[in-house]
Amino acid sequence: MVVLYLIYVIIPNKNNRFRTVARGIVLLSISITGLVFHIMLAPEIKLFTGENISLTQHLTHTVAPIGFILDWLLFDLKNQMRWKDLRFWVIHPLIYWVAFMIYGIITGIYPYPFMDINLIGLTAAIIWLATLTFFFILLGLLYIAIDIKLGKFNNSNNLIP
Repeated sequence: MVVLYLIYVIIPNKNNRFRTVARGIVLLSISITGLVFHIMLAPEIKLFTGENISLTQHLTHTVAPIGFILDWLLFDLKNQMRWKDLRFWVIHPLIYWVAFMIYGIITGIYPYPFMDINLIGLTAAIIWLATLTFFFILLGLLYIAIDIKLGKFNNSNNLIP
């Protein structure tokens, strides 16, 4: 998603609202990728895979999230995000969840232990979904608040022409 978004933004386009919403979707999704990996998966990765964290995993789950967040903080025009954008931002994680739950039901293979209904049951998986969604919404609200605050600060100090 990060690569596709970065390719998209180099194409001249006047639709800044779509770009802002797309940026938010990718920002929240890649942040979730990094947070879930480092908080929930990395501490147990050797148990699951028998190996340490690989360079590829670090690039995907550490470098990409930090880089994309820094790109947003340092280079995007601020005060573009809106509170109502969050409804679009949470769609991707929810679609991801549903798709991999269906995949898991069909194949018996789940990408994460907290999604594995064979291991923890459907009720526990739904509780995980609700809990994670709550925290993702909080993170999205934080990003919007930061965007608005930085936009007001930059505009009042004439840092952005």
